[in-house]
Amino acid sequence: MMGKTKFPIPNEQHMMRRFDIVMKMRSIPLKGAFGFCKFIVDMVHLHTVTCILANGVFMESVLSIGTSEGIFTLSTTTATTPENFSSSDESSSFTVSYLINSCGLSPESALSASNKVRFKSASKPDLVLHLFRNHGFSNTQIANLITKHPSLLLAKPNKTILTKLEFLKQIGFSEDDIADFLSKDPTFMLRSLERTIKPSCEYLKSLLGTNQKVVAAIKNSRSTWIFQFDLERIISHKVEILRKYGVTEGNIVKLVTARTRSLGNKDDKFEELVGNVSEMGFDPSSSQFVHAIDVLAGMKSDTLEAKLQLIASHGWSRCEIALAIRNQPVLVAL
Repeated sequence: MMGKTKFPIPNEQHMMRRFDIVMKMRSIPLKGAFGFCKFIVDMVHLHTVTCILANGVFMESVLSIGTSEGIFTLSTTTATTPENFSSSDESSSFTVSYLINSCGLSPESALSASNKVRFKSASKPDLVLHLFRNHGFSNTQIANLITKHPSLLLAKPNKTILTKLEFLKQIGFSEDDIADFLSKDPTFMLRSLERTIKPSCEYLKSLLGTNQKVVAAIKNSRSTWIFQFDLERIISHKVEILRKYGVTEGNIVKLVTARTRSLGNKDDKFEELVGNVSEMGFDPSSSQFVHAIDVLAGMKSDTLEAKLQLIASHGWSRCEIALAIRNQPVLVAL
């Protein structure tokens, strides 16, 4: 089948705009061979492009530019699947189509995700999507999950996903909480329930006292960082250092759940950091104490001194600088 269509030649700026528009209008490249091919041509600015559609149809598109008339001609030909059409190509094509039509990904995100996961059948991915939808995940939340971690589509639904959803419900998460929490940071689903997730929650409970407070702390955390390691093994000694300096349990939890840089320090470096914050006059019962720990973590002493001298050069006394920093620790991070 042959088709020929003429279009005005867009300038480079318009080509980029056109590309942005086409990427957003996902129906255009998938509504037919012509539209999809034209999308590819616009995207890569090639005169000739060969592509494989989701249904296995082979297409070759030839773009010829007529500068005198200010038009270009796009000719398309379609044929049956060629002999050299590999199973890898077929798998990639099917995956991209599935990611767009079943998972709600944009064409750009689907192409990127297809480099990380491929499948020839929808049976396993369908089970995963069905599980998420049955547990209250919206289409947008599912798209976020799959965009960030497309490998979830090939996970074992009951063993890898369901057990973790049930555990979160068990400690007090609502269905809406779970969907919101995991769609923002799906790395939780990649952690071991027995080796990492449960021990970390048990350690948080030992700090906070109740599952209700554990749930609140997890929901208020910036990410699922607290589930990436055996939390007790990594930070238990640091917690004791904070207690020694009089830091309240509530502020300790803020530091733990906020994924601060300071917790990546070795124990001796961390104790030195906490000591420096104490010497600067911060009240250990104040949230500014742990804020200062976070701000100063990783900052070399000569860097800090240079910043203090810069502030002093504007007429501030050491006492005024110390007071300002105690009120706003972020001042030294500017």
